[in-house]
Amino acid sequence: MNADSRVSRHSSVAPKIALFRSLFRGREDVYARRFESRRTGKSGYSPACVNEWVRGVCAKPAVKCHDCPHRRFLPLDDETIRVPPAKLQNTLNKAAGSLPRSNICTFS
Repeated sequence: MNADSRVSRHSSVAPKIALFRSLFRGREDVYARRFESRRTGKSGYSPACVNEWVRGVCAKPAVKCHDCPHRRFLPLDDETIRVPPAKLQNTLNKAAGSLPRSNICTFS
């Protein structure tokens, strides 16, 4: 990045997202969401799904996501990355969780 294209806190959202995407590269067709069980305290990551918890479609917790015939992953797009600063850690988790098919995430 040359001096004229530096991103700062004064930059608009688009260059910030472009910088973020250049530093954290992985799969674009799916990303992971962090979950934490209020009941057990267990936490982890699962692919973001359009049908998650949709009544009559999602059979969680009886059917695990990887066995669900209705799973439809959400792609990682700019709107997913564009979040308030308070949710930045969750966005970093999404980037780290969006591994490429080679299972390698690039942190530049």
